[in-house]
Amino acid sequence: MNKFLRLLLLLPTLAFGQENYVHKCGTNYMFGQMLLQNPALKAEIEKSDRELAQGAIEYGKQVGRTQNNVFIIPVVFHVIYDDAVSNISREQIMDAIRVLNEDFRRRNADTGNTRQIFKDRAADIEIEFRLASIDPFGNCTDGINRIFSTLTNNANDNVKNLSMWSNRRYLNIWVVKNIQLPNQPSQGTVLGYAYRPFPNQQGISDGIVIRHDRVGTIGTSNSMGRTLTHEVGHFLGLKHPFDGGCNTGDDIADTPPVANESFGCNFQKNSCSNDVPDLPDMIENYMDYANDNCMNIFTTGQRNYMRNVLQSFAHRAELVSQTNLQRVGLVNNTQCPPVALGFANRRVACVGDTLQFMDISFGGPANTRSWTFTGGTPATSTEANPKIIFTQPGLHKVELTLTNPAGSSTFKNYTYISIRPKPANFGNFLKEDFSITWLPSFNWFVEDIHNVGSSWTTVMNAGYNDSRSARVLNFDSLSGTVHNLISPTVDVRFSTSLSMRFRYAYARRQLSNTDALRFYISLNCGRTWILRRAVLGAQLVTAPDMPTGSFVPANNSEWKEVTVPLGIYANNPNDIMFKWEFTSGGGNNIYLDDINLDVTIGTDEFSDTDEITLYPNPAKRGSIVLFQSPVQLGEYVRLISLTGQTVAEFQNLKNQTVQEIRLPEHIQSGVYLLVTGSGISKKLVVQ
Repeated sequence: MNKFLRLLLLLPTLAFGQENYVHKCGTNYMFGQMLLQNPALKAEIEKSDRELAQGAIEYGKQVGRTQNNVFIIPVVFHVIYDDAVSNISREQIMDAIRVLNEDFRRRNADTGNTRQIFKDRAADIEIEFRLASIDPFGNCTDGINRIFSTLTNNANDNVKNLSMWSNRRYLNIWVVKNIQLPNQPSQGTVLGYAYRPFPNQQGISDGIVIRHDRVGTIGTSNSMGRTLTHEVGHFLGLKHPFDGGCNTGDDIADTPPVANESFGCNFQKNSCSNDVPDLPDMIENYMDYANDNCMNIFTTGQRNYMRNVLQSFAHRAELVSQTNLQRVGLVNNTQCPPVALGFANRRVACVGDTLQFMDISFGGPANTRSWTFTGGTPATSTEANPKIIFTQPGLHKVELTLTNPAGSSTFKNYTYISIRPKPANFGNFLKEDFSITWLPSFNWFVEDIHNVGSSWTTVMNAGYNDSRSARVLNFDSLSGTVHNLISPTVDVRFSTSLSMRFRYAYARRQLSNTDALRFYISLNCGRTWILRRAVLGAQLVTAPDMPTGSFVPANNSEWKEVTVPLGIYANNPNDIMFKWEFTSGGGNNIYLDDINLDVTIGTDEFSDTDEITLYPNPAKRGSIVLFQSPVQLGEYVRLISLTGQTVAEFQNLKNQTVQEIRLPEHIQSGVYLLVTGSGISKKLVVQ
């Protein structure tokens, strides 16, 4: 056993030296780190391992191959996410539970792939997994706890303090974006890890951490879900078959000893020849490192080991006790009402775009589901994740209603989706100082990513050159919260140069604040965004630090102007859109104002050249004006206000060089631009 522990502490070096392979499991490394930090545990774990190995043998003698007594383990998934991808769906989690139950009950579809020499060792473990129905506070739950945190990146035990339920009542599973083991800068790819049980085990050294793309087989998963099966094996005491090498293997007699990890799917591998009879490595065993599609078996010995753990370890025995199952709602199938929550892969799109919706509800499972999409096609759906096309511009309501015997719930948002028109909201022009615009609005969409209920709003106590601007009340925001402000669409065809100017004001609360303002452009109506400028940390500061109170810029000197060249997007054939993304890092408030898209179009709209004629100019509302040019005008002529809005469009189907245009009666007096499809523009004064 001393030999085993020495090997355990060496495993970080041995296991992580082969960078060509995916290193599926970080269990040995984390276990070794724990022993380095607490050497006193060594003797306790040695004694515990001896007792577990002997106890499994005795258990097998007493109960044989089956006991017809299924243990139920209550489970909670803590989904630690920072974007829509890592916030995996309930369906994906339920699929992971399905895989676990099939693998542990020997009901997996690939049992026929177990080689004949091992089939008589295969076992139904008689352990099943259920999502808890009651949380630690006695409230209904669906066994899924969603936590927004950037710790989902490079995660390890640090995510456990975000949300942890008692390890005597629940199997805690933390789902993260990726894993970085502490004090191990180069480790290949770790897909998950778990702590094996040991005496007086605390929650921080228990449970499973796993990447979201290894949970189940659907959604974001790129696997058959066997990483979780492997890690649950560790949770129930199993070691890797290669942990003790050819000498002791995993301390279980019916799994052949293995000298090293079995990567890939090599059925010819036989790394140890000292077993009698000499058998090949059992690469299909869930506790090795073979590919998911090669794994398909737990053995009778492993069955006895895991079931003995559930009876001999106090905190594992309490987990599966009838008292605890009653407490967590798994006796008599405690039913909780659903809590409806809908989600769209993007909330700003253009007419004709297809949006993917997802049911990410929680609470009890729903018996019936009903979506309603105002302005969408189809307008209703009962699918969990419907795809909807919106054909009308505007703000659109989305509604999701769920029911089960315990009750019903409706998610309803009257301005959930913003559909941009075609042609664009604005032509070759965008200017906003929030002097008349109230946020949120149709033109300026506020995307509250994390549903905190407070994001970009129009305020009347601060502005550049006036008293109005857009603000995020960041003083009350949690670190990591993201606030998006998305502009209207702009048609920049025939432009020769572009640049964006805007001003912002911001104060920190302390030096360690990590707030960030990022500016993006989209060329495809929000499907993807291109980062064009990032102002981070100390670079963001425009005013003295304000540790207490709510920051309000005192005067123009506390505003900073940013200019972003966008020349490479000039004359873009598609409408463009802009996004200001503010990520809270613990600082004080941020303000945004004086947004100006500077556009130069093909011909100067104020040109006095005699080659372009607009007559009469000034002109009266309802009158006819003559637009003449030495070049063709294009297929249309648009009348555009100085705020960039298209007031009227006139078709020029023959693409002539001369066109008569009747001005609308309803337009207001003022200065307009007549812009042609060929990029020619001319100023027109309307009386």
